[in-house]
Amino acid sequence: SDLFPSHDSIGYRGIRAEISKYFGLRYEYSESDGSVEKSYYPVTKNYQISGYKVRKHPKEFAFPGPLGETGKSCDLFMQFRFKNPVNKTCVIACGEVDALSCYQMLSDFSEKKGYEDKVAVVSATVGETGSASQFKLQYDWFEQFSKIIYIPDQDEAGVAAMHKIAEVLPKGRMHVMTLPYSIVTGK
Repeated sequence: SDLFPSHDSIGYRGIRAEISKYFGLRYEYSESDGSVEKSYYPVTKNYQISGYKVRKHPKEFAFPGPLGETGKSCDLFMQFRFKNPVNKTCVIACGEVDALSCYQMLSDFSEKKGYEDKVAVVSATVGETGSASQFKLQYDWFEQFSKIIYIPDQDEAGVAAMHKIAEVLPKGRMHVMTLPYSIVTGK
């Protein structure tokens, strides 16, 4: 199949095509059944494209790995859309698909309520366990927000990352959203 054929998610994981296009995602499709085979998540550095994280589906970061630069010195995933945010709330999700889903949900809610200013949603490009080091490098960007809502993965690694992240974000601004079911507590 062709590399980077389309922004169209064809409904993969519930992400609409206009959301994929807005954030610059690209998809590669299976020649056998037309389903999404790989996703290409754009990564920026200083708000300019620097590379793509490549994910082979269902969930495997594809060989030979990322295209270009995607490490901790880069901007956060989707940050380029929120360079100078008007809304003073930021949500940190734990992964690209979670960030896209969260943005789509909050955007739909904002539109329904008539709010013009979109909530910034980002995730690390280096995975949850290494995210604190990337967030620390983006401290000045996080300073723009009065409320930073962190949604950790509901596992032990997510809880451990949460404590490290709290140490590097602006003091008194981080709030933690716990989801209804936690693998850690079983509740």
